[in-house]
Amino acid sequence: MKICIFYIVLCLNIIYLNAEPKLKVLSANNGAISRSQSGASNKIKSGAFINYSDKIIISEKGYLVVQCDNGKPLELKKSGEYLCSALIDNCSNITSAGFKDFTDWVSSNMMKQKTDKGTMMKNLGAVSRMSSGSKKVNVPIRVSKILDSNFSLVWNSLKMKLGSPNGMGKDEKQAYIVKIFDNKGTQILTKETVDTVLDVNLMRPLIDTLSLYWQVEAKGYPRTISEISALVFTGIDEKNQIKEKIVSMNNEFEASDSPFANFLLANYFDSNGYYIDAYLQFRKAINMQDPPEEYVLRFKEFMDNQKEMP
Repeated sequence: MKICIFYIVLCLNIIYLNAEPKLKVLSANNGAISRSQSGASNKIKSGAFINYSDKIIISEKGYLVVQCDNGKPLELKKSGEYLCSALIDNCSNITSAGFKDFTDWVSSNMMKQKTDKGTMMKNLGAVSRMSSGSKKVNVPIRVSKILDSNFSLVWNSLKMKLGSPNGMGKDEKQAYIVKIFDNKGTQILTKETVDTVLDVNLMRPLIDTLSLYWQVEAKGYPRTISEISALVFTGIDEKNQIKEKIVSMNNEFEASDSPFANFLLANYFDSNGYYIDAYLQFRKAINMQDPPEEYVLRFKEFMDNQKEMP
């Protein structure tokens, strides 16, 4: 019994709850109703929220304007039935023109067996950043290779002022919503966390997917969101080579998690394009009292290079 309880508690600690999005009603007339899974019907009123699992029914003279979590408005004035889930999923997808420019850049510069960093940087001018609003969640690593479907995402913490419209109390932590998309901009995963590092394990196989894209939003109002970042899957041969090298490097040190071992591993990841892994290893290497100046300067150089990403 104790083992079962421990297992349940452990799972609750490591699995993040999926955030269930809703539609906010901006405007509606008497010809718009919502129907829950239980079959209960309700007139839709301005200011209300429609659940992800609900169905929306618009009569012949019905009219409804709703707003997605990302601020995108949707107008429904054609009579018929609409699945709220389908409307929300369509809202969640990335449709901006800049996204196509970004995916093209990733395909041209990050999906090669060997990436010439100098050539890569020369091609960045044509790619515009996709920002949202004046205040953004900062993502230190914009583009990175990943070894497989188990990977980490990292961003900088955002300190919200007490008494801000998001309603955070003095001891509450800022919550973040992380969204992952395929290379067509279709959302495939949403996670919510109060940490600034998210370990992701994609259970289902991603067929014909060479890259993923992700974005993190600080939960609350005003809406504060990061730019879109890219993850590039490596080929099988390179993946095996990298993993063998990691094992070999760890075997060289009695303390494989020592600052020096982490520093060497960070440089190895950096030289091969695994920038998120490099970032996390650099942070481990300098996370000590009075870290060597060499480590600090090398980490600064690494971060300066990341700022040149698109």
